Amino acid sequence: MRQNNRTYRHRRGLLLSLLLPVLTVLFACSAGEETVQTDVSSAEAETAVSVEEPPEVTYPPVTLRFDLGLANAEERDLLAAMTAAFNRDNTQQLTVEILAVEPVEAAEDTEETEPPEEEETEDAPAAVAADLLFLRPEDVSEYSRRLLSLHDDLPDALPSYGGMNAALCRMFSRSGKILAVPLTGETEVFFSHPSLLEEAEIKDVPADWDAVLSAGRKLREEKGIPLIGVTDRTALLELLLAQNDCALLAEEGILFDNAAGSSTLELLLTLCREEIVAVYADEASLLKAFQDRRIAGMFLNASSEARYELTENAVAVSELPHWHARAAGVTGSGIALLTADEDTKRAAFAFLAYLTEPEQNANLAIGTGKLPAVNAVYELPSYRSFLSADHAQECAAAQADALYAAVRSERTEEMYLLLAQALEEEVIGEAEAEEVLKTLRSAVHGGTE
Repeated sequence: MRQNNRTYRHRRGLLLSLLLPVLTVLFACSAGEETVQTDVSSAEAETAVSVEEPPEVTYPPVTLRFDLGLANAEERDLLAAMTAAFNRDNTQQLTVEILAVEPVEAAEDTEETEPPEEEETEDAPAAVAADLLFLRPEDVSEYSRRLLSLHDDLPDALPSYGGMNAALCRMFSRSGKILAVPLTGETEVFFSHPSLLEEAEIKDVPADWDAVLSAGRKLREEKGIPLIGVTDRTALLELLLAQNDCALLAEEGILFDNAAGSSTLELLLTLCREEIVAVYADEASLLKAFQDRRIAGMFLNASSEARYELTENAVAVSELPHWHARAAGVTGSGIALLTADEDTKRAAFAFLAYLTEPEQNANLAIGTGKLPAVNAVYELPSYRSFLSADHAQECAAAQADALYAAVRSERTEEMYLLLAQALEEEVIGEAEAEEVLKTLRSAVHGGTE
């Protein structure tokens, strides 16, 4: 190249005329080469990008069978409508089929036998096993042999579970196993007749148990009626224990054989023996006594259909009285998984994720008049608007951070019945709290520690 440059300087005019066409051709080729290289580089870049993208996941179609036999008519209608929307909108080839109202049969303790085969006909199709079951906490013991533990799957498969009310989650846990995902909750609130209280010169609805004692004694003196009506004396004991940092029962027996339990029992005996609290056989009897103004107030489920029979203008609603702490018992509804197949589990968790999205869980809570399971629902404008129009649910929602779940296994349910029977007998006597506690311990433990 250096020699060519020297020649070029000496013979500038001639070489210029000769090289110009050649340079033009070379320039064109060079430009073409650069274009090809650019195209190749672009293609390589596109190839690199496409390799980095995760492959599209495709799932096989799955039909999920959902048994709503344990739901009430309102819950069935609402969940059926939400299921139809899920089937329409999901992109994972999932279909949820609502089964007939009859629930799955609970497993028997007897040895399993194969059922006789039946021919399928148009008039009598064969029964279809469910994959999902709607249930309540009291149903868990009966169906426990069919329910799959969700403990290992929930953190990854259902992220919304971590944002649910802890007490509602405990409703469906047994022996460290999560057996269902909660959907809604229910708790009691305090209904009262302000006019009856005013007639006895009681200015405010009692907000704590000291005020209940004071107002209750004054109401007995002035009107001769109880201040509060309940349907379960032992449940009231459990509430008072929860408000005194104590508990009622566990698998090993009673949990209130201590100073806190003794003081709680003393308060309960005082409330009952002085007839500040009256116990009724069922909700219908309680409601009738309240409507007839034979009691000034009552503890009633905020979601109860019975409350709609009350005259709103004449009835006040407030939170339950508190003691050393706030506490309110909770029950509710949830969904359990019955099938271990991986595709079915994937479909089930996708459906549960849909039902526990804040907006969908709000729709379920509003549609049933209950508390949501998902904490974020309380901040949604739709649910806040619902609460502003329903004071009973507004009071229930105000207790959401103080809920406790009275979880019962078959064993603790038997203990509860023994405890309740012994407590009924002791309330009408005159024994002090310490003596009553010994009697209750003996009733539950059979005389053994």
